Order: sequence, then C-alpha cells, then structure tokens
Amino acid sequence: MTLFTTIALVAIAARPPAYGGEVINYVYQTRIEPDPIRARTAADAAAHAAVYERLYDPSPEGLVPVLAREQPTIEGTTVTVPLRRGVVLHDGTPFDPRLAEEALYRLGGDHAGAYVLAAVHRNEGRPVIRRLDEAFAIQFELRHSDPDFARLLAADHARLAWKRADPEPRLIGTGAFSWRNPREQQPFLRHRGGRPFVERLIWRPYASRFGASALAERGHAAI
Repeated sequence: MTLFTTIALVAIAARPPAYGGEVINYVYQTRIEPDPIRARTAADAAAHAAVYERLYDPSPEGLVPVLAREQPTIEGTTVTVPLRRGVVLHDGTPFDPRLAEEALYRLGGDHAGAYVLAAVHRNEGRPVIRRLDEAFAIQFELRHSDPDFARLLAADHARLAWKRADPEPRLIGTGAFSWRNPREQQPFLRHRGGRPFVERLIWRPYASRFGASALAERGHAAI
C-alpha cells in the first residue's frame, strides 16, 4: 500500500458525521402537552422522551439507570437513589441533588403524574424527599415498605423537568433535544451522549385522526 493510499483512507475514516434533516411527526390530537407530568397520549410521551429523562428507564431485565447512577437501595421504608454526575440541564446548569429534589417535588401536585409519588410519606401535604448532597443522592421516605416503588420512577410521567422564566416561560430537561418552540425540538449540543444527527423534530397535531393517517398513507409525512 502506498503512502498516498494510506493517507487517503485515514482522511475518509476521519470525515465528520453529517448532521441535518428533520423528522416530522403527524399526530392525532389538538396539541402536544409540553409538561411530562401532564402527559395524556402516546404522542405526548414520544415528544417528552426526546426532551426529558427519568431517573431510570424500564427494561425486561429491570431498571436501567439514566439520571440515577446505579440501582436504588431499599432499607425498610427508605429508598435511596444515587445520582449521575456530569449531567447538564438545557440552560447549562449542572444537575445535582438540589435540582433532582426540585423536579421531583413537581410530581407531588394535582395532575396525571401524581401516582408516581403516591406511596411517598407526606409531611404537611409535601412529599418527604431528602437530598443527600455529600453522597450525591436523593432519598424517599415511603408510607409503607414497597420493594417495587422504584419502578414508578421509570414511568413516562416521572420524567424530570424544570420550569424557567428567563427569557420567557418554558420547560427544560436533560435530554438530547430541547424545545425550540411549542411544536419543534432542536438538538442539545451539550448532551453527555453527544448531539443527535437530526437537526429538528417537528410535531404537527391534527384534530382529525383520518387526516393524519391519510398524510402518512400518501407518503406526505416523513414519519
């Protein structure tokens, strides 16, 4: 093999990946609900999966740590979840136990996702969630011992989100995409797993189920 051929092969191998394009999702509903704790449909859950992450993902083998660092430990009614280090929110804020506590408290309100913390003991109406700064962990105190409680932390409604008001009201997460506007998502360039190849995810709600289906059947919909 000549030197020229070797250099050419190295150049090809080092060529950066191509980014761009968009995925258009035609969905049957009036709008996408931006808040994961209020998810109503499979389309909502799909949009949330791109933006927000859970402490755990479910799998046939059990829980897969995502924002958690490892499997939870259970001692009686106390469940401790070690948190992953090196995670950054969409606004650049480093993820830590205080922010985990802030996002988890949102699950304790009056909304569809409230079941996630139904087993957690309450003090004056507030879920008993403790942040362990030194151990970089979060801790739940349950009403009764429940070895399956952590499975609820892998529910679609349990995706962690934060409200921000500057420069305008919005919800942010830690996922591979962030909201550009209520119907469009853009890559999060600082995601620990690297940026997605797709440049845009677009969500186009259709009030008519048949209209959305017809677009897909005619090949006018990318997805």
